[in-house]
Amino acid sequence: MPRAPDRKVEGVVAANANPNITIAGEHHSVIIDKGSADGVQLGWEFVITRAGNYGGHLTDPSEHDGADNGLPFEDIGICIAVDVKETATTCLLKRSLREIVPGDRVVTRPGNQGGAVSRR
Repeated sequence: MPRAPDRKVEGVVAANANPNITIAGEHHSVIIDKGSADGVQLGWEFVITRAGNYGGHLTDPSEHDGADNGLPFEDIGICIAVDVKETATTCLLKRSLREIVPGDRVVTRPGNQGGAVSRR
């Protein structure tokens, strides 16, 4: 069951939970680099973001890093924390507008569950 986060936590997608895939979409799981030591709790929703230049190499988010290219970050997915460890969390992708790859940014948004990613 989703729970509203009580603080902002920012991190990145560290890996796909299934090592046999390179990109993830809805109903796949990803591992993020934040865990209970950072205050993450079971059920928290994270918004996945990426800067907006989608030409180039999809599997290398550093090419799309808004800090380097000046483009705004867009919400491209939502995941929910399903297994929280001390330094990492497994998240189930509830919604994705684009493929999710390691290096994509994640953030909680206290008081604004789900951000701007539309829900079905």
